[in-house]
Amino acid sequence: MISLRALTILTVTALVAAVTAALALADGNGWPAALLAAGTAAGGTLGILPRLIDNPAPRAPDDRDQGKQLP
Repeated sequence: MISLRALTILTVTALVAAVTAALALADGNGWPAALLAAGTAAGGTLGILPRLIDNPAPRAPDDRDQGKQLP
C-alpha cells in the first residue's frame, strides 16, 4: 500500500509538471521545450517537497520552558 506522504508528493509533482508544461506550451514553445521545462520543475519539486513535509512546525514556548535555554 502506498503511504499518504508518498501519494501527496507524487500528486503535487505531477500537478507542477502539468502546469509547467501547459504554461510553456501556451507561451509558444514547442513540445520538446515544454517537456524539458516540466521535467525540470518536477525534479525541483521532488527535491524540495519531501524536506518540507518532514520538517515539523516549530513549537511555541510555554510555561514548561521557563528558565530553559531555547535553541
